[in-house]
Amino acid sequence: MYQEQQKPVVLVVDDQATMRFFANQVLTHAGFNVLEANNGSKALAAFTAKRPDFVLLDVIMPEMDGFAACKAIRTLPDGAHVPVLMMTSQGDEHAIKRAYDAGATDFIDKPISRIVLPHRVRYMLHAKQTADRLRASESHLVAAQQLAKLGSWQWQASSNIAHCSDVCCQILGLPTAQIKGNYCELFRNIPTHEKRKIIEAVETAAATGKMVSVEHQLFPAQGPELYISHTIQVIGSNGYIHRLNGTVQDITDRKKADARIRSLAYVDQLTGLANRVFLKEYLKSSLAQARRKQESLALLYLDLDDFKHVNDTLGHSAGDTLLREVAKRLKYCTRDSDTLVRDRASLHTAVLGETLGNSIARLGGDEFIIVLNSIEHMDNVLQVAQRITEALAQPFEIDQQAVRVTSSIGISLFPNDGEDEETLFKNADMAMYHAKGTGKNNFQFFTARINQTIVNRLTLERNLRTALDRDQLFLQYQPKFDLASGQISGLEALLRWRHPTRGIVGPADFITFAEECGFIVPIGEWVIHTVCQQQRAWQDAGLPAVRIALNLSVRQIRDHNLLASIQHSLAETGIAPQQLELEITETVFTADSDRNLIILQQLNSMGVLISLDDFGAGYSSLSYLKRFPIDILKIDRS
Repeated sequence: MYQEQQKPVVLVVDDQATMRFFANQVLTHAGFNVLEANNGSKALAAFTAKRPDFVLLDVIMPEMDGFAACKAIRTLPDGAHVPVLMMTSQGDEHAIKRAYDAGATDFIDKPISRIVLPHRVRYMLHAKQTADRLRASESHLVAAQQLAKLGSWQWQASSNIAHCSDVCCQILGLPTAQIKGNYCELFRNIPTHEKRKIIEAVETAAATGKMVSVEHQLFPAQGPELYISHTIQVIGSNGYIHRLNGTVQDITDRKKADARIRSLAYVDQLTGLANRVFLKEYLKSSLAQARRKQESLALLYLDLDDFKHVNDTLGHSAGDTLLREVAKRLKYCTRDSDTLVRDRASLHTAVLGETLGNSIARLGGDEFIIVLNSIEHMDNVLQVAQRITEALAQPFEIDQQAVRVTSSIGISLFPNDGEDEETLFKNADMAMYHAKGTGKNNFQFFTARINQTIVNRLTLERNLRTALDRDQLFLQYQPKFDLASGQISGLEALLRWRHPTRGIVGPADFITFAEECGFIVPIGEWVIHTVCQQQRAWQDAGLPAVRIALNLSVRQIRDHNLLASIQHSLAETGIAPQQLELEITETVFTADSDRNLIILQQLNSMGVLISLDDFGAGYSSLSYLKRFPIDILKIDRS
């Protein structure tokens, strides 16, 4: 069935049945599908219904002869280019002329040769396919040139005349398609400094014998500026130019799209500030300028304090809103000339415009960078850092709630603290972490002392990551006495680290860091399991059961595996839940208190005791004590 559909369809039109039969037999045997019609009217109906690939048409027929039928076919859909072979009497020159006038493709004399007919049909079909491809190619070319805004021109040295296509005239703003004079007359509307690019391209093409492309701008009398791509070919010999061929293309839309793409690549989509990619290029340019002019430069590395708490309590949408508001305040704080890009002709300004005229960038998350150029006095840096710190400490209104965050800023200076981007980033980052370590909500300049502190901290981090695996952590147990009886009423588990080079390290030197980095969760699981195992060992040795207290941080309470981990340790060791006392601090009342309440209630329902450490030192109130399942209060000595 598929092969049948692929066979060319020939419409045979003749009033003589014997001729139709003959043609049908010959063409069918040659691999064609054949339709028949005995007059011109039926031929038109068959053509309209079946759209044949070829028409074999007799000249003399009743009602509508072949000439009229051929003219009519040429007016039908798909009829303009279908091959029409008209059958004429041998030697009838008048009929042949009329056939061509009517639109026939070719003629064939009767009687028709059985051998010649199929070959003639195949040849004419092949010629038709070739013509179809040529028409399609020409149509595509015209459409492509219009879509691409592509024009062409040619200048002949012998006549000193240039000929331009319509599109070329439109692009170059030329009044006519024929321009007399030197080829430079083609570029009369192009500014001199831009025209020079084209002349240099012609000279290069003449010297190398190759086509040369150049891009330049064009400023029409009316309308916005255009970007043009020009390709030039020189035809010549012995150093003489005989002819110039050129194409011009309006690439303004492409240039704008490229600029938009670069803008998207350079802009942080959440805040509208510069992003990390732009900052890297910008800082490189700023440092080059600072070296050239022997100026100072400051890099401020800013991190929001406790931003994660906003995300955890109010949701990521509120967090995004906060970041946008922070960006606005940073723009306001750095609106002075301290942070303006000095080289307004720079690539970045040309591509990104005034949006990134200052040097504030968001690295990602809650981290921002501010670059201060051309610093004349250290007071300039101090004033900007102070403005930012004070501005961000003011409450933000997010979803009709007052949200408070602060910032920690680290500052490194060129050339004192580094002469390349990487060093300045690293040192500002260290100074920022030092600002966090000194209470947050402040700014710190990089110093050698800070560098050593951070190095020690990083070393501690690396060592702490392996402390559990290497069995370097251990517990000491401090007894708690009943003042009335003098008997031991319980124990408190104290975590220690047997460091390979520093000796015994107390929790004050690493617990806070472990909480910040998340190490406290696996360490806490180990402590709980170790306490339960120790109780089991003592009881198996015949000692009385005793309650052991251990610290539980807010980070551990937020861990979704906490309940399962405690249940597993109790079940594995067979220790009664009442022998486990979990000490919490007052921060659980303020950090996601509703969720913390649910976790503590579940722990309490298991039978585990909850104690509140350092009661009265912070946020405690009777309302919290009523809401939370607190079994024991440890009063702050102060």
